[in-house]
Formats: sequence, structure tokens, C-alpha cells
Amino acid sequence: MQTPFSMLCIGILFEVRFPREGRATVARVLAGRYTVCALAAVVLWLWLPVPREVARTLVVMLFAPVASCAPMITIENGCDGTVAAVINSISMVLSITIMTLLLAVLPV
Repeated sequence: MQTPFSMLCIGILFEVRFPREGRATVARVLAGRYTVCALAAVVLWLWLPVPREVARTLVVMLFAPVASCAPMITIENGCDGTVAAVINSISMVLSITIMTLLLAVLPV
């Protein structure tokens, strides 16, 4: 039940005609999120004293998609819901792609 609702929340505010002024915000937020995730993944993989299966699971989980209800929360707080929806939509695609690649590349 949660997945269809999540996808509905993402799709409600997503517009193909996204304003230029929000593009820098989207790029900054996504770059910041994935940079932090990548740095944390390297630290976990190299220095966390746990079995490789546990480290692999934690690294993959770092890149899990963000909460999809964020656009609604953003609008309730008076911010631009379109930017939040675009960030969530792009984040879903990037996260799933990165997680799949990590599962294929990281040794067990």
C-alpha cells in the first residue's frame, strides 16, 4: 500500500516545465546528498569493523530514495513544492540506479 501512495505523492507535483530559477537548487541539493552518501559509504566500507555482508547492506542503504512526502511538507512550510517534487523524482531514479550498481559491483 505504501508504494503506490508514495509514487502518487511524487507524481502530483512533478511538472515537465520546470522553472530555471529552481534548477540550481535541485542540482545543489542532489549533489550535496550524493556527495555525503558517497563519503559515508567509503568510510563504512573501509573502516567499519563488521562482516562484508553487513557493510555492503549499509552502503547500499545509504543511497535509498528519500521520503516521498517531502513535497507536501515543503508546501505546508511555505516553500516551493515544485522544487521538492523534482528533487524527489530525480532522487528516486538516481537512488535506484546507484543501489543496483552497488549490488552488482560490491563483493559479498
